[in-house]
Formats: sequence, structure tokens, C-alpha cells
Amino acid sequence: MSETNPSSDTEARTPGVGEAAFAVSAAPRLGLAARTAVWVLALILLALSAAVLAHLTIDRLQVGLESMASDELDPLMDSVRLVQQSEALISQSLSLSQAQSQDERRRIRVDQQDRLEWIQKITRQLASSGHTDPDLLARVQRAQMQLGDGVETLDELVNQRLRVLAIEGEFGRKAAELDERIAKVSSQHRLVGAELSVLMGYFSSDIRTRMRSRIDRLEVEVNRQRAGLWVLTGAAAVLLALLGGYLHHTVVLRVLRLQRGVSQRPVDRQALHVGGNDEITRLAETVGHYVDRIQENELRLHRSNLDLAYLAEHDPLTRLANRRHFDAASRRMLAALSSPLALAVLDVDHFKVVNDTHGHDFGDQALIHLAHSLGTALRERDVLARFGGEEFVVLMPVSGMDAAVDVCERMRINVATQPVPHGDLPPVSLNVSVGVALITGLPLLAEGDDAAAVIQQALRAADAALYRAKMMGRNQVCTAPEPISARMHFDQKDDT
Repeated sequence: MSETNPSSDTEARTPGVGEAAFAVSAAPRLGLAARTAVWVLALILLALSAAVLAHLTIDRLQVGLESMASDELDPLMDSVRLVQQSEALISQSLSLSQAQSQDERRRIRVDQQDRLEWIQKITRQLASSGHTDPDLLARVQRAQMQLGDGVETLDELVNQRLRVLAIEGEFGRKAAELDERIAKVSSQHRLVGAELSVLMGYFSSDIRTRMRSRIDRLEVEVNRQRAGLWVLTGAAAVLLALLGGYLHHTVVLRVLRLQRGVSQRPVDRQALHVGGNDEITRLAETVGHYVDRIQENELRLHRSNLDLAYLAEHDPLTRLANRRHFDAASRRMLAALSSPLALAVLDVDHFKVVNDTHGHDFGDQALIHLAHSLGTALRERDVLARFGGEEFVVLMPVSGMDAAVDVCERMRINVATQPVPHGDLPPVSLNVSVGVALITGLPLLAEGDDAAAVIQQALRAADAALYRAKMMGRNQVCTAPEPISARMHFDQKDDT
């Protein structure tokens, strides 16, 4: 029975990758890279805004602290030094009232003058700061003048007392009066010093109040800037989360879909559709065109392989199975059949005369016509093969030798009654001689060499029958006298 090539020689032309590139949709005005750059730029601007705001906040805090240090802290320290100098002046006044010599008095007096100059200098600094209460400053200056006057008065009294002591002695009446006056002036001097300390306490309290107010304002400003920073940080975090979601949705998911589509076998072009109109879309379209080309090449290669496999197992002239295909089919049938298998060998009678008379081209056409005539007499499950030249072999699952002879007779009659057309010349009649052998004892449990040995034995028996048909006048069917038992062959092998 003849067979046809499973693949077709004609294929539709498909556009190349270069041609497909022109079919890709035009690039969008704002692609994926540009949109991502916009997102990243917005995130960078938010981060820069937060950094600038933090820098401005630190600058404002630094300026506020420096201003408070110059406006409030310096006057506060001046007030503390003023109190310290005033207390030291009072202590020196006590030492002056107890001086026992003119040298001691003059030394203490020099120190007091230095103290008074320091107090006056500090008071001028407080007055120049511009943040001092004028009434409080006037009271401080008045107390300083009283301290100065008290120092002068006390120094004069001590001077007089030292002179009187030098004339009258310690127990004179004049010395006693001077001691009382000195004690009175010292008491007043201490009262003035105490008043000055209280005034400086008011002054310090006022400064601390202003400092607290400025600190509160700075704290409000810092809190406002901190809130702004939190807003910018939150906006940056939200923008970053949106950017992550955007990239996940527009990049990751679409790339994963493209990867899953490409990994399918075969690749479905619909599965490569990722949506959108950006770089990934164009990438998917390009990949799709490449996939089309690859799948077309794979299909073409598959068809070529089928062609090669077909040619490897079929006769190129008659398209019938060749010896290789016959060997494989016989092994399968020996292992699968439980009914007998008939093997027929056919040979064209006087085919050399046909070639010599009509030429080899006509001989080839005659073989093609013969293959068709034989095939029409066979059943679907039968295998017809050309062994070479004008010799053919048939494998036929049958119920017995009579059924095999019936099939062979149909083939012989088809050939004899269907002459080969010869153009304008009369058709040329052909005849075949057939030898048949029967194989029983199937299925054959062994494989390989055992199956080949059974087939070779059957071929020898069919050849012998064919030879008898030739000797008996040709154009007839002869059978082998005894069937070939596959089971007996297998049992004999086991015995040896």
C-alpha cells in the first residue's frame, strides 16, 4: 500500500523581523522611562525640599540662639558680675572700716576704686543693651552713686580716725565718735549693697522672662518647621510607595506576564499582549515577532525532519516503504499480532524486456503504476514495500493461508488487468509472480535478532515459492509448503 509525504513543500511567506519592526506602533510621547524619571524627579524634589527646610530650621535656630545670647545672655552675665562686684565692694568697705594704718587704708581704697570703675562699666553696658527697664536702670545707677558716695565718706572717716588714734590714742573721745559714725556709714553702705543686689535680682528675672519668651517662640518655630518636615517626609514616603506600586504594576507584572507567555510551548501570541503603549509594549511586540519566526522555523524544521524520516523509510520512486521501514513494521507486527502473518514476495515478469523495449523512463513509470495497482488491492493494515528493482514484499495479517492467497490473487489480477499507459502508443501489460509464506505462533515474545531471524526464514520460504511460480509459467501465486512457527523458533533457541 503506498504512502504520501506528510509535509507540504509550499509555505506562506512571513514578514521578517526587520519588516515587523516597521509594524510596531509609534513610540508614545512620554514613555515608561520618561514617566519613571518624572516620578523619581518628584521624589528627589521632595527630598531636596525636606533637606532645605531642615537647613533653614537649623539656621533660624542658630540665629535665634546667637541673638538671644547677645541680647539676653550677655546682660544676664553682666548683672551677675555687677552683683559680685557690689558684694566685693561692700566686703572691702568692711575691711576699710577696720583698717589699722594709712597704708592698709590706701591699699583698700585703690581696690575699691577699681571695683567702682568695673561697676560703672558694667552699668554702662547694661544701659547700652537697650533691653533694660529705664526706671530699674535709674534705680541701679542711683544705688551705685550711693555706693560711691558711701565709699568716699567711709574713707574720709577712716582717715580721720587713724589721725585721731595717732594723737589721742584708742580710748579718746574723738576716736569713739568716729567709730560710731564709721559703723553707721558701714551699715548704710551694706543696705545700699543689699538694695543693689535686689535690683539686680529684678533685672535678672526680667532677662530670664524675656529669654523664656524667646525660647518659647523658637520652640513654636521649630515645631512648625518640624511639622513641615513630617509633611514632606510623609509625602516622600507616599510618593515612594506609589512609585513602587507603579513600577510593580507597569513593569514587574507586565514583564512577568511576558516571561510566562514566552515560556509556554507553543507560544500563544495573545499571551504576549501586555497592554499599554510604551517600551515594554514594543519589547513584547518585538519578542512576538521573533517568537513567530522561531516557531515558523521550528515548524519548517519539523516538516523537514518528517520529510527526512519519510525519505529514510520510503522508496523515492514509488513512495512505497523501503527495506528499513519493512524491517521495523515486521518487528512490530510479530510482537503485536496473535493471528498469523503472511509474507508475500512479488516480482514483475520479464521486466528487463520492458526496460529494453520501451526505455528506462517508461520502466520507472511502469513501477509507479504497478505500486498503485498493488496498493489498491491491499487493506489498510497491510504493508507494501519495494525491496529494489522490480521486487516487492507484502506483510498481511490474515486468518490463514487461504486468506493470504486471496489477497495475493487480487494483486496479481489488478496488475494483469491494468496495463501501463504509454502515451500515443498502446498500453503495456505487466504480470507478476507471487510467492507466499505464512508465519504462525504469534505474538513473538522475543525481540531484535529473533524477529529478524523469523522474517529472514519467511523471506527464504516466500522466495522459494516465487521461484516455483516462475518455473511453473509465471503470472501466478505459489505458497510455501509449511508455515513458519515463531514460537517453535523461539523454543528451539531456548533449547540450544
